[in-house]
Formats: sequence, structure tokens, C-alpha cells
Amino acid sequence: MGGETTGQRAAIIFTLVECARRHGHDPELYLTDILERLPTMTNQDDLGALLPSRWKPATAAGATINVATINVATINVAAINVAATVPVEPAPAA
Repeated sequence: MGGETTGQRAAIIFTLVECARRHGHDPELYLTDILERLPTMTNQDDLGALLPSRWKPATAAGATINVATINVATINVAAINVAATVPVEPAPAA
């Protein structure tokens, strides 16, 4: 089921979800926000700002995001790989 890189792609998504949780973010909101931002970014942009340790929501307070508009099957995983190669900072102490 899937290609040779399917496991690696799934691991990247799962890692982003768990890192978002460790940093106190709602993983669904986090992924929706970064997946909406990535298509408009270039290599010149600070992709590190999308890491869970540095992420700030792009939406205004109280705004809602329509998750139904995100089609996970068409996500460009190569863009996520670029963001995921930045070292992950440990979660803040509780």
C-alpha cells in the first residue's frame, strides 16, 4: 500500500502533529495554517517560523478556518521536508 516513501511522508506528518501538541498548539489548527501558508512561500522566506516551537497563527483572533478546503492527498510533502529539516527545539518546561 503506497510507494517506497509513504512511510517517511507519514512519519513527517506525525512528527509535526506531535511537536505541535508538545508546544501546546491544536494540531488541526497548526497543520491547516501552515499548509495554507506553504504554497505562497519561497526558499527566501523564513520557513523556520512554521516550526511548532516558533509558530504563531496567521489568522486573526476568533477567525475560523475551513478545514474541509485542505486536501491532504495533494499536499506537497517536499515543502514539508524543508521545514522538518530544521532542528526541533525541546518543549518548554511545564
